[in-house]
Amino acid sequence: MKREGDFCFENYTEEKDSVGHYFYDDEWFNESSFVLNKKLRTMSLCFSMAAFPSASNCAVRPSVNAEKLLSKLSFCNIEVNDDFLKEPEVFSLGLVAAQKKIGDYSLIALNFRGASYGLEWKSNTFLGESGIAEGFQKTGEVAIAFLKDYINEYKDRLSKRIKLWVSGYSRAAAFAEYVGVRVTEDKETFGISPEDIFVYPFESPMLFSNETKRFKNIHNTVNPKDLVPMLAPSLWGFSNAGVIDTLIPDEESREYELLLPKVKENLSKLGAPEIIEFLSGFSLSCIIGTDVNQFTELSFDPGSKRTFFERALSFDQAAFLRTYMRFMASNLSASAGVKDGPKSCRKTYYSYYQESFSYLSGAYLGAPLQKKLKIRQNLLELSKLLDIRAVKIKFYLNLRFLGERGRQYVEKEILDAVIDRLSKDPDIALKKDEEERVSKNARPLIHYFVYCASIDIRYYRFFFTGTFLHNILRVLAMHAPELTLSFMQAMED
Repeated sequence: MKREGDFCFENYTEEKDSVGHYFYDDEWFNESSFVLNKKLRTMSLCFSMAAFPSASNCAVRPSVNAEKLLSKLSFCNIEVNDDFLKEPEVFSLGLVAAQKKIGDYSLIALNFRGASYGLEWKSNTFLGESGIAEGFQKTGEVAIAFLKDYINEYKDRLSKRIKLWVSGYSRAAAFAEYVGVRVTEDKETFGISPEDIFVYPFESPMLFSNETKRFKNIHNTVNPKDLVPMLAPSLWGFSNAGVIDTLIPDEESREYELLLPKVKENLSKLGAPEIIEFLSGFSLSCIIGTDVNQFTELSFDPGSKRTFFERALSFDQAAFLRTYMRFMASNLSASAGVKDGPKSCRKTYYSYYQESFSYLSGAYLGAPLQKKLKIRQNLLELSKLLDIRAVKIKFYLNLRFLGERGRQYVEKEILDAVIDRLSKDPDIALKKDEEERVSKNARPLIHYFVYCASIDIRYYRFFFTGTFLHNILRVLAMHAPELTLSFMQAMED
């Protein structure tokens, strides 16, 4: 059976859904899952985006777009768990599943609520001291239990041979990986052969340890300019479980030049033309003086700090983020006064920073949409302080020459500015007890960034933490699902 048509997905900036186009073919699942199928890859992303909760005020259920798409593809026995239908909690996970007969086997399709996570963002920050990231592991078991119950409930209607199709975007992609690993490793419980498990995650964060073996049936797609797939840091021992066999091409490549017109056309069709302006123009910020244009990536060598960025004179966004993330990750322990080096960073995060990251991610990323957008607007406006020459010079002098005392001054200036802005904004209006909680939990994070910024300034004439903040909108835009889908559609041929 082949199907072609439109599907709806959440447009989080508006109270309505956007529309995309899909193409589906049952024949794709007759092949081994070990082989990357570009058309199934694109369809998997369409399925994942349809599993975003509907943004429409007229939607009967938040899962309606996924249910409609599955019905169009002739899937039946569609089940949605309670987590999908209620406000997100820390360890909740919205799930949708359905099944259909294809020849002599049954295909089960599984996906996750892939956006509007609310308080679920807090669990993303729970890394634990070792092994799989604690928050993802605990929440991932919700999906495993759901799949077991689904197979048991419909065992009389399922063929003896079962195939599984699972995908996800961003946070949901991590759970697609988790389900792929668990089901592949536990054939006795699920009764599904590895070559019958089709897993397509997109822009997935890393939750597994480096010891995790690679799974040929998990086909990861990554945009090298996207920050999310760089978290949690590989320097702390994290990795993906499957193979990364699809990369959005580098903008200096011939392939990128050929794809770009089609990508721009696709973005316009998907209702996201504003992303086009973020496809280029990344710039490196100097602490004093004019900005430096593009520069090349260097291997990370903490033993030669002066040359680490001095030779870097043509960084693009992907190269900058890779190097900057390694730079930030390697300095986490030192920022807390721990002297065991990068190997202790994960434990340092768990002991000193996890509580702060958890609270702030829940307060900001878990906030209602309008409040979240308002907080983001305020923080972006505050980041423009770094573009004011007098502020640049004042911060530079304190961080360059005054050591710990200078860092404490800059930290207080930034924290006071944040609290003042959020308190005076009538749409946010932090109360006194909220001010105290935000101040307490923001202090470690600000300390971490200021500590790393002081290293920037002591060793280089560039301000790399400032560069990150200056380009933050461009960094965020690279995680847009519409961008990934536009590339997937353009790369099919």
